[in-house]
Amino acid sequence: MIEENVYKLIALGKKMVGSDLTIADGGNLSTYDAEANEITITRSGACLDELDIDSFVSFKLDDNVSAGASSETAMHLAGYRARPDFLCLLHFHPQQATLLATANINIRTITVDHTYYLAGRIAILPFIQPGTQQLAAACADQFKKGSDVLLLAHHGCLLGSKSIEWGLYSALNLEQAAKMTRMLGVDGGKTQIPECPSSYLENLKQSGVV
Repeated sequence: MIEENVYKLIALGKKMVGSDLTIADGGNLSTYDAEANEITITRSGACLDELDIDSFVSFKLDDNVSAGASSETAMHLAGYRARPDFLCLLHFHPQQATLLATANINIRTITVDHTYYLAGRIAILPFIQPGTQQLAAACADQFKKGSDVLLLAHHGCLLGSKSIEWGLYSALNLEQAAKMTRMLGVDGGKTQIPECPSSYLENLKQSGVV
């Protein structure tokens, strides 16, 4: 299962760069096997569109971090400890979403797709030095509160998901929602566009989808 998920992350890395969700080595990807209590994460400096099986290192969640693991490993470890239901954690640097987070502007969920993947799941964190235990602790705190998408001011995004496919779709919708949110500012806010109707989200909740 771990190897299967690694190959999915390899494909995901290419899609993320190809979709302008990040560039080069702007981020890190991991997957967690709860049964084996093992995390597999990209190596430090790995370019997300050039990943192969050797671009990853694995170790037990409670063991010492393997040499060569991403400099953001602490953030991933804290995420899985806070939310063991996550299958993967995706850290990437989306331009539009990061810009809004840095300005402390909430991303609007205007379309049904944005609502389906994102509504009620986004939290914004102020700038905290990357790679530190302070950032790891702040992320864990937000994950425990139920957020799945953490926007890190001046930095990027950390997204947790129960499936790699859902993670990718959420990331794509996040950046699209951020672009649409920014588009609303083109005319100085004169055009009032409402959020997606709350009845849609309530229907999703009643059906058990979210």
